[in-house]
Amino acid sequence: MRNQSVLNPVIILALFGGHAPFFFSYASSSSVTADGVTTSSYIDYVALLGGSCAVLLGIIGLVAGLKASNKLLGVGLSLFAMGLGVFQLLRGIGML
Repeated sequence: MRNQSVLNPVIILALFGGHAPFFFSYASSSSVTADGVTTSSYIDYVALLGGSCAVLLGIIGLVAGLKASNKLLGVGLSLFAMGLGVFQLLRGIGML
């Protein structure tokens, strides 16, 4: 069996996808008032894209992390990327 590195490109891309929305943003917001009730909406497209990439690549990285020589670090980085992705997804739809 081949010894695989912990920091494979999938985990690096997942971490980048989770961190990119902290530096870049492309957001849209709107407000509508009808009968004295104001309704507003917010969406950040970069956070949605980065978050979804982080979650999906984090899942792939989790499988690769289980095959790595240092399983704890590989799995830990993958779970961190997936958690960061969920945070960015919630941020992208305006829940945070």
